[in-house]
Amino acid sequence: MMAFPIRYDDRGNLHIVDAPNARRVVLSPEITVVATTNIGNRPSAILPLPNEELLVHASIRTPQRAGLPLHIIDAQGNIKRSFGAINP
Repeated sequence: MMAFPIRYDDRGNLHIVDAPNARRVVLSPEITVVATTNIGNRPSAILPLPNEELLVHASIRTPQRAGLPLHIIDAQGNIKRSFGAINP
């Protein structure tokens, strides 16, 4: 089992990465679900960023994303940017 980072935001919400289900879950201080973000592809690593975006390491098989293993995903689950190509 792999451990993924969790973090609290400035409102006291807890951001939990649920990598096996490819989503982020946000819980309020009262432990109610505030939001979920579907990530889409099965990520191998996820890092919550301070602005509620996610840095995701995943293989996304589209012509625009091929060879780019890192992706910035917004709070709605949209890919904003892909990068990190390794040139031989």
